[in-house]
Amino acid sequence: MQRKFDVPISLHDFVMKDLDQKWRSWKYDLRKKFFTPYQKAQQHFACSDTRVVEDQWKNLVQIWSSEEFKDKIRDIKLTQQSSTSSSITSVGDAYKQVMGRDRTGRVRDIGTGPIPKSLWGSRSEQKLRQDNGSLKQQIDALEERMNKIESRGNNEII
Repeated sequence: MQRKFDVPISLHDFVMKDLDQKWRSWKYDLRKKFFTPYQKAQQHFACSDTRVVEDQWKNLVQIWSSEEFKDKIRDIKLTQQSSTSSSITSVGDAYKQVMGRDRTGRVRDIGTGPIPKSLWGSRSEQKLRQDNGSLKQQIDALEERMNKIESRGNNEII
């Protein structure tokens, strides 16, 4: 009997990374909507989002109000400012600034889980070169046939 949220072992890492990303995004959204850093902690203990458990909200407010968290945010903002102050020299750089840098073994813009091997299999470069060569031969043969057909058509018209 399979339970509702059983995940196949092959997808376990992907699902966990995806859940982690969604959980972080959820906390970020809550912080942006309902937390203002300059208020006193007691003023934050009521969250108007009904989906939030009160005890969990209080824990988050305590974390967000801590000096350690404020220092981390300050450091992140400083590194972001220094990295965005450089000028954009090409379209590729603009794309990189928006989408982030390429990560080895990952496929850009598809999410955190898929890797090239899971999307396209584990074909080696040599196999790809062979496939490209045979496809090029097929294209050349088709172009030759098309030229013959066109020349026959032109001869019949004249």
